[in-house]
Amino acid sequence: MQIRVKSPRIGHRGLKTTLARKRRDALDLRRPFTIHLIASDAYWEPKLPKKPTSNPSQFIQAAPLLNVDDLPETIAFYTEQLEFTCDFESENYAVVWRDNAAIHFRSSSQKVSLSAIFFWVKNVDQYYQSLKERSVSIKIELDTRPYGIRDFAVVDISGHELIFGQDAY
Repeated sequence: MQIRVKSPRIGHRGLKTTLARKRRDALDLRRPFTIHLIASDAYWEPKLPKKPTSNPSQFIQAAPLLNVDDLPETIAFYTEQLEFTCDFESENYAVVWRDNAAIHFRSSSQKVSLSAIFFWVKNVDQYYQSLKERSVSIKIELDTRPYGIRDFAVVDISGHELIFGQDAY
């Protein structure tokens, strides 16, 4: 890989040093990335996968199926605390939605295996504040991570970790 910089202040080695220092050695030259130079200030941006299209060829959506101990309490947590909408509920199964994100729940007497789900959201800061105002317990505080994502995490009543984030740059 070659890095070409048209700046009298920063050369190839200086750019790598500046980037590594700014990102606390998070720069991985083995992965594709974009370098931005703004008034001789440099930062890197990892290449992310393309966003979903509105005309998928076959796969339309994926939704996790989580085993839960208490289905009614789980539905209440997601609808009252996280602002999801429940569109199906039976004695042993339920589905909640928020925009294009769906989660399916199954009431289970088996030991619940814990999962983590990442949700891409718009304006993560606003959603974070909304949950704080509802007194939702935050497991991991809102912050910009070295890998270029601004996110935070909560844990639902069954112990499943829910991470909400957006691109930081």
